[in-house]
Amino acid sequence: MSRYILHIVDITQEMIDKINESYSINLFPSTYMINYGFDHAIYYWIDFIDNNNDEDDGPILELCSLFNGLTGHKLGMILDTIMPEANPMIKDHIHKAHMDLPF
Repeated sequence: MSRYILHIVDITQEMIDKINESYSINLFPSTYMINYGFDHAIYYWIDFIDNNNDEDDGPILELCSLFNGLTGHKLGMILDTIMPEANPMIKDHIHKAHMDLPF
């Protein structure tokens, strides 16, 4: 299993609209901590944890290949949308996800 944390990311309405063009997500503009990865059981996955909500530390949105139909291409598109200025490691993960390869 691989697990990566993007720490704090500001998700804007424009980002949500761009993601919703090809994959419907139920998010609102806010600041999120984002975890993503690849697992042999659920394949690709991504968690959005609301950084402004002190009541619950659990993810506000969890997406994975097994239960939500998240493909590598969709994960790559989501990461590319929310992290356009990503570092080389994340860019490599985005590239591998687009090709449906584990990272």
